[in-house]
Amino acid sequence: MYRGRFGFFLAIAAVAIPVDIATAAVDEWASDPADGERQTLFLLMTVVQLAFTLLVSAAIVTAAAAQARGGEATFADAYANALDRFSTLWWASFRVLFHVFLFAITIIGIPWAVQRFVRWLFVEQTAVLEGVNTKDALARSADVVIGRWWQTLGLAFVVWLVVFVPNILVTAAVWGVPVAVGGPIGAIVAAVTAPVFAIGMTLLYFDLQAHKAPETTVPQGLAPA
Repeated sequence: MYRGRFGFFLAIAAVAIPVDIATAAVDEWASDPADGERQTLFLLMTVVQLAFTLLVSAAIVTAAAAQARGGEATFADAYANALDRFSTLWWASFRVLFHVFLFAITIIGIPWAVQRFVRWLFVEQTAVLEGVNTKDALARSADVVIGRWWQTLGLAFVVWLVVFVPNILVTAAVWGVPVAVGGPIGAIVAAVTAPVFAIGMTLLYFDLQAHKAPETTVPQGLAPA
């Protein structure tokens, strides 16, 4: 899917490039931990970067879902739906991170943190494609994973590796390079690899849905907010 519409998906992902570059520059500028103002700016930029990452991923999920059901979403369609569902996605993602963190910091709760994390891997797909609220996004993600937890973990890990390996190799290659060079390189590589994870997880989500209800294929349309 990505190879067939490489330029289109890359254009969607490229929206985050300026923010990624700016965040890298601010990180370099705010390297002194004693400078409170610079650290505050870096924190704000990190939040903005996270928001753009979620928005871009939601747009890719929208486009991938449209193509999976035999249609095509335009750049405007993808971002219109992403913006429409952004609030739900933001809070659903926050709840996932919050609950997983609470389990993880107890140390003995780490197995439960991993279990919850895998169950909620498809919060993005449910929030963006099904038009549900935050609570239901988590519940519907858990529902498609139940009974196929290990399969989900294994396949998601493979998809993650495809994205992680190139990024870590580039990070290692530009280590010590001035941020004016390393920042743009890292941002471009992140943009190239981002659609891999979003598309892969969306297709896996549809596959799990199909196994849950054999008579059900991929959603026939994007539910209204």
